[in-house]
Amino acid sequence: MTKIVDSGGNETTAIYASDGRLQEVTRGHDGESYLYGYNKSGINEGLLNKVIIRRPINDGFEIVRSASYRHEGDLNVGIEQADSNRFNWGNLKEVTISNGSGDVVSREYFRFKPRTAATDPVQLVAYIGPRTYARIKANSTSFDPDTISDADLKAKADYYFGYGTDGKVAEQYAQGVGASDSTGSGPASGLIEYAYVSDAHPASGANVWANRTVVTLPSGTGGSDHDTQSFTPTMPVRRS
Repeated sequence: MTKIVDSGGNETTAIYASDGRLQEVTRGHDGESYLYGYNKSGINEGLLNKVIIRRPINDGFEIVRSASYRHEGDLNVGIEQADSNRFNWGNLKEVTISNGSGDVVSREYFRFKPRTAATDPVQLVAYIGPRTYARIKANSTSFDPDTISDADLKAKADYYFGYGTDGKVAEQYAQGVGASDSTGSGPASGLIEYAYVSDAHPASGANVWANRTVVTLPSGTGGSDHDTQSFTPTMPVRRS
């Protein structure tokens, strides 16, 4: 796809590099464009590493915003198949947003569960959003999300996930749903638990549940969401 025209006649055009990767998207009505950059070498060659938003001004352009993407393994310059971390290469680790002057506006951090085999599922363990990242950094200038332990990350992250042996989310620690935080460092996280139940011999019919997810909130209350045999959600059942 190289062009889209909306009902008002405004064109949005796309330009691709010789390798087929998207290089630039330009909006015709105001000239704003999005430039896309990719890793040019290393084990993560080809992964998106930068997006720049710019607008025309006088005879040139001004940068409005830019986003930088950091992945697991970006610093590896060679492919070492014996590297035990090779199954985690390419996982998104951090997104940094900067203004037109290059000053950092916000950061987000992602941590995935380490994989030891190619068949292991990709599972997000923790996410730190921009506001939480800024609050943690203000309280501790030496904060480094790459080196913080899982235990500390569980208490600081916006969301922290634990998985069962079946690969499904079994627990979620979420900021703001726990008891009040007396330290003043932010809202306390609370535990939300998930349990999955399947009816081994469900009766036929669109309104007969085959799978059920039981959710327990920090307060001990919760409910269930049911899926029918045709995998269409039925009405959630709340309990207290």
